[in-house]
Amino acid sequence: MIYKVLYQEDKIRNPRRETTKTLYLEADSAVNARALVEENTPLQHRIRSGIIR
Repeated sequence: MIYKVLYQEDKIRNPRRETTKTLYLEADSAVNARALVEENTPLQHRIRSGIIR
């Protein structure tokens, strides 16, 4: 299945639809998709329940 991940590059500014980036990835499940994002991106905060905190 292909998953769409929406994210903001900058945590300092308020999130805006115009600055939202999109990442598409293929994974077997949502759990695997989250694990792929955590392992392969420089995000410092963990993803929980599909929300980047």
